[in-house]
Amino acid sequence: MKKLGRKKSGPPVVEIDDSPRIIKIEKMPMGVSVIKINFPFTLRHLAQHDITRAWILAQTEKSIMTVVGKKTTQIKKIKEECLEILYKDHPSLPKKGLNVKIAYALSFGQNPRGKFLGSFKWIGNLPALVRDLDDCGFSDIPLLAFVIPLDEHSPITEWVQFTRKTEGFVAIAIGNKLYNRYKLSDLKKILQESQTLQKLRAYICQIHKLTKESYTCLAYEE
Repeated sequence: MKKLGRKKSGPPVVEIDDSPRIIKIEKMPMGVSVIKINFPFTLRHLAQHDITRAWILAQTEKSIMTVVGKKTTQIKKIKEECLEILYKDHPSLPKKGLNVKIAYALSFGQNPRGKFLGSFKWIGNLPALVRDLDDCGFSDIPLLAFVIPLDEHSPITEWVQFTRKTEGFVAIAIGNKLYNRYKLSDLKKILQESQTLQKLRAYICQIHKLTKESYTCLAYEE
C-alpha cells in the first residue's frame, strides 16, 4: 500500500498501485477490537453491495457437467477419448472401474506457501465478472480474503484487507497499519465514515477466547 499524503483531518490516504501483500495472521490476541463481517459472504455479495473494484483471493472447483451440462454428448465423447488414450498406452488396465472426471478449477490469486508470499487478483468490474461467472455456471464463489476501498466512490482512498476467520471476515489491515494498531475509537470513526463498510453490514467486536483452540468475537452494544 502506497502512502500518498495526509489530509488535514483523518488518517493518511493510500492508493494500491500493485497487488497488496497477503497478510497471514494465525492467532489474534484476546481483547483486541476489530471490524468484522459475518458469513455467508461470497464474491456475489461484494457486487450486490455496489463494490465495483477489489483485490480478491478465491478458489473453487466445479464439475464440467455443472458448468456446461447441456453439452452432455460432447463431454461424454471427450471422456471416452481420454480413456482410449489411457488404454492404448496401458492395455493391461481393467476395462471396468476406470472413469474420467473433468472439472473446471477457478483461481483468483494464490495462497501463500513456503517462501511464496501469495497474490491477490485485481478485479476492476466486479458486477460484470459476477454476471459472466453466473452465465458459465460459477455462482457464489467463496472468498478467502479481499481488499476493498473504504470509499467506493473515490479514486484515492484507504483500502481495507479482510481475511477469513472462524466466524466470518476480520479486517486485519486498514491503510498501512495492522488491525492491532487501531484503538476502539479509531475503528468507530472509520466505520462511521465508510459507507462501503456500512453497506456490507460491518460491525466492531472484541476478540474473546472460548477454548484453547478457538475464539469468538463479541459485538459491542451501542
